[in-house]
Amino acid sequence: MVDTFSSIPIVDFRRLQDPLTKAEALEQLREAIFQVGFLYLINHGLEYPDHPGAKELVENYIAESAKLSQEFMRYVSECLSLPPTTFESFKGKMDRLKFIRYPQAAPGSQGVGPHKDSTGLFTFLSQDDTGGLQVLNKNGEWIDAPPIEGSLVVNIQQGFEAITGGICTATTHRVIVCWSCTDFVFCQLFLTST
Repeated sequence: MVDTFSSIPIVDFRRLQDPLTKAEALEQLREAIFQVGFLYLINHGLEYPDHPGAKELVENYIAESAKLSQEFMRYVSECLSLPPTTFESFKGKMDRLKFIRYPQAAPGSQGVGPHKDSTGLFTFLSQDDTGGLQVLNKNGEWIDAPPIEGSLVVNIQQGFEAITGGICTATTHRVIVCWSCTDFVFCQLFLTST
């Protein structure tokens, strides 16, 4: 049996920022990146805007997300024992913030089939309480990634897999539809590569 995962790890962003807990937090980040390719990022400081049509809130969310992603990339570099600026030259200028509304599904609907995010470095996902995200481990088992309030789900994209020479791999994931649920929304920030 392959050494694999059975749950999605949690990384505390405040612990990465605190000199007293940074070393331990970097090791947790390293394990999450090497072993799973997905993680929950908590205490990240982003507030999800909950005011439809409030352009200023969305623009502020994008700006704060960009800051978070830049700082997160420095910690990823450090957890790999690389200089903090190692991956800066790979970051593109076309980060995308995407809101996806999934209408209530009919019984038998597939949802979003198995895939890896392809064009960038990392995806930061804010889930509502509906759930349905699953991550494929190395034994071929689908592991639920239920919503954790206040967290962002972070996953490696194939671009980051490529620039690390496959050392850090993008992980296959899918979304299972909740047939009894009403509409649900995902908010995704795609950190792109050049």
